[in-house]
Parts: sequence; C-alpha cells; structure tokens
Amino acid sequence: MRENQPNSHTHKTMWSRFTNKIIKELNKKQDVVFIFWGYNNKERSNLIDQDKHLVIFSSHPSPQSANKGFFQSKCFSKANQHLIDKNIQPIDWNLVD
Repeated sequence: MRENQPNSHTHKTMWSRFTNKIIKELNKKQDVVFIFWGYNNKERSNLIDQDKHLVIFSSHPSPQSANKGFFQSKCFSKANQHLIDKNIQPIDWNLVD
C-alpha cells in the first residue's frame, strides 16, 4: 500500500485471498450484514448468499471520497435497522463510551 494513493492495495494477491476467505467463512453464518466500501469491492458480493445476508454498498469513507456518497449512504443505520428487523441487537457504532 502506498500512502495517499487510492487503490494501491487493490490487486495485492495475499490481501484478496485473505478477505475472500473471511467473506466465505462469514457467509456460512446467518444474518450477517456486509458493508462494502468502495466500488472495487462490489465484485466480492458474489461470494455472499444475499438471501441470508444484507449487503450494503457505499463509497469509501476515505478523505478522497467521503463526500461523494459515503455520508449520504447511511450504511450504519441501514445495518442496524436490518438487525432490529431480525430481532438482533443493533451495533453501537459510537467510538466513545
């Protein structure tokens, strides 16, 4: 990865294998919310059974793209609403107690 160079890690083989493995393992669970940040991650949604899980797409929260849709995506409130609808405890997204 190179600082201040978007997507500098995108085509790293080890990184892709690692994240794909995690997604495949999580896909075995029930009612997982996947939040994909950035356009390049959309292809990974093919690894997910979207009948069992919620998949949310959003622009990346990086300084280069946060104002291009991330703040408007409401990905955290959408994730929590899905969990509430499934009678699952919503996530406390606050960074400070």
